[in-house]
Amino acid sequence: ADAESHWRDASREAERRQDQLRDLEQRIARLQAERQRRRQQRGELADVTELRSEHAECQARKEEAEQRAEAFQAERDQWQQRYSEAKAAYQQATQARDQQRAELSQRQGELASLQALIDAALADHDPHLTEALAAHGLAEAPRLGEAISVEPGWERVISWLLAPWLNARLVAVDQLQALPDALATDWCLIDRASPALHGGQRLDALVSGAGALGEWLASIHYAESSAEADALLATLAPGESVVTREGVWRGRGWLHQQANGDGVDALLVTRRRYDELAARREQDEEALALAEAQCEAASETIETLEHTRDQQAEEERAHAATLQQLAVTEQRLSQRLEHLESRATELDEELSQLQEDEAELALTLDEQRARWHEAMEQLEMAAQARDESAEQRDQQREQRERLNQQHAPLKARQQALALERERLNTELNSLRSQQSRSRESEERLTLRIEELEASRETLLEPDELAAEELEELLHQREQQEQRLNDTRQQTQTLAEQLRNDELTRQQHERNLEQSREQLQQRRMDVQALALKAATQDEQLTELGHDVDALTEQLADDATETAWQERLESTTDKIRRLGAINLAAIEEYDQQAERRDYLEAQHAELSEALETLERAIKRIDQETRMRFRDTFDRVNTGLQTLFPRVFGGGTAWLTLTGDDLLETGVAIMARPPGKKNSTIHLLSGGEKALTALSLVFAIFQLNPAPFCMLDEVDAPLDDANVGRYAKLVKEMSENVQFIYITHNKIAMEAAERLMGVTMQEPGVSRMVSVGIEEATAMVD
Repeated sequence: ADAESHWRDASREAERRQDQLRDLEQRIARLQAERQRRRQQRGELADVTELRSEHAECQARKEEAEQRAEAFQAERDQWQQRYSEAKAAYQQATQARDQQRAELSQRQGELASLQALIDAALADHDPHLTEALAAHGLAEAPRLGEAISVEPGWERVISWLLAPWLNARLVAVDQLQALPDALATDWCLIDRASPALHGGQRLDALVSGAGALGEWLASIHYAESSAEADALLATLAPGESVVTREGVWRGRGWLHQQANGDGVDALLVTRRRYDELAARREQDEEALALAEAQCEAASETIETLEHTRDQQAEEERAHAATLQQLAVTEQRLSQRLEHLESRATELDEELSQLQEDEAELALTLDEQRARWHEAMEQLEMAAQARDESAEQRDQQREQRERLNQQHAPLKARQQALALERERLNTELNSLRSQQSRSRESEERLTLRIEELEASRETLLEPDELAAEELEELLHQREQQEQRLNDTRQQTQTLAEQLRNDELTRQQHERNLEQSREQLQQRRMDVQALALKAATQDEQLTELGHDVDALTEQLADDATETAWQERLESTTDKIRRLGAINLAAIEEYDQQAERRDYLEAQHAELSEALETLERAIKRIDQETRMRFRDTFDRVNTGLQTLFPRVFGGGTAWLTLTGDDLLETGVAIMARPPGKKNSTIHLLSGGEKALTALSLVFAIFQLNPAPFCMLDEVDAPLDDANVGRYAKLVKEMSENVQFIYITHNKIAMEAAERLMGVTMQEPGVSRMVSVGIEEATAMVD
């Protein structure tokens, strides 16, 4: 029994060791599978080195893009500077152009004024003289004032000397003859052939184009000054004279001086001024063309810069999009790299832990295998002992059977207890094994926890110190900021007070300076008045006047200002009188004649203006009458045709204003069953019929031989098409209608149909069908 029991114990121990061994092998297999899965996951992760290289390349591209963005900013600043310079250049060029235009306009105005003066000076004021010259073929002959050319600086004197001849005609010698009729106006002709020049300082050397007058000018010497004229006067031959540039004309026993001022006799001066202004106008036109070219160049530069800026802006937008895309890509790669590195670290740690667990399980497996071998050896020894006791069991079987029969209940009870004990021993051994493993795991976890606690304390201790220091520094910062704010407020208050004091001081200094200046001015005024009074007293004393007597003679309201103004007025009147003008009577006669001519022209223009105004009033009156008559007739025709077209309703025309010359016309239409409304509120078909009624009403007013209508019935329904066809049919008694239509009803109302057909490809043929003839053929 002991051998059998020992065998069973050894057998159960061997089975238990074998079960533990299988369990360890399964756990090791699971760890290996888990480790293999982690290795596979680790291998599935992207290559961190390649990803880092890609991330570095992306960062480099991003840095290049940022540098390019900075370059764009520099280019934008440079463009802004160039654009500002171009704008400034354009404004300067525009100002120069406007200035040149103003100057050119002024030149043109001056030229027009000078040309008007020249034309007025050379004009023939007597129409009879003009007719007489034209009758003799002399109207187109050049005038002396137009053909003569004078040395610069002598125009005024020559114009004065030749004043009676400036309007004379230069003609051939055979045309010098008197006009048959006596005229009320002086006129003269000059032979245009010029004599030979004389030597010396004679006026014919200064004048060209004077014709036969050159002979007379040759008798007049010229001098630059009065002293030179006096020297020449003694050497003059009889009939000769000398004239100076200042306008002093002297001869033997006589002197004639030119009046001061530019009157009618300054024609040559006006011509010289006209030629100078014409030359300056050409220069101004060239300068204006240059300024306009500069403006165009500056404008083109600005357009080019704006186009360049648009291109740069487009490149910047594209570059900004690229930079943003690179930033997103760099951030994505960074996140992915960080994730992969973190995941790789986790997998490496898990693989390391799994390897450690697998090593521990391998050691435990070796121990369990050794124990299993020991259990198997004990099982073999128990099997041998059981075999040896088998014979004894056979011998004692009979006795045992008897004893079993006697002790069957006890045996059953013993077996039950033995089984319970074995079960309890097995559970106890299992619990002990689990307790051992739990103890080992607890020791490892305890060590791990101690390590983590030490690490946590090591990490938390600086944080606590840093937190305390941070709180202390924040507290100090708040105190320092509070002090700084207080100091700033005090500084601002003191600065404001100091600024106010400084302003007050400056104001006081300005007031003091003004007071000083006023005081100084008053002192100077007093000194000036005292000096003036002393001077006046001296002048009065020299003139033999008594101050007191003069004071008594002065009026009570007499003031220095009033007497000064009176003196200035008298002086101005004297100055306006000017020098004595010996030719005033002749000038007065000329101006009076010119005034009479202008008054006659004014009277003619006034009479023509009155005639024109009367014609305008008559035309306006007739226009109003004809417009009113036409309006009434068209309105009557519209009121007659509208009910016929619509089968009822009313329509009329209204005026939008009171003035018949400026008023507009509105159409009021009320189809059957609708309220009064303008044509704008009607439907498309109603608008078409209303417009057709108005057109036919106007057509009745002034009919034509024929009328063409192009698809007028397109917006109409069948009922309205019938009315339209009926109206056309009635009006066709007086007018021939040609209308284009696609409507069958309108076609049926026509007398003849005409169309185009293509029987052969590319060949068109006109087809005409008479409705009456076709109807007769059908009948």
